[in-house]
Amino acid sequence: GAHTDAVDDKGFTPLLWACRHKHAACVELLLRAKAALELSPPSGKTALLVACQVGSHECTQALLRAKAAVDASSAKGFTALMLACARGHHMCAEELLAVLMAGIMVQVSRATA
Repeated sequence: GAHTDAVDDKGFTPLLWACRHKHAACVELLLRAKAALELSPPSGKTALLVACQVGSHECTQALLRAKAAVDASSAKGFTALMLACARGHHMCAEELLAVLMAGIMVQVSRATA
């Protein structure tokens, strides 16, 4: 079979291409095949950043369920939330905010326990 983390001449993996073209079914398939979530081309954009940049709500959801790093940033310092907001992709931004808020609530409950 093909290697799920093969890199092309642009530094993109199949997961990154699937996110870029909003193919949520392919993303799910690659995640089940254990594709690496945090591999990125020279731009530093992980699959989650790419999905949020292009506004793929379904890909964003799949990546978040797989525990993609919400706080990862590109080589230019942009996070997935910044990219989603800059492009007006409110559904992606809402998904990211829900995960970020859940993390904050866990920290608060640990601090007050």
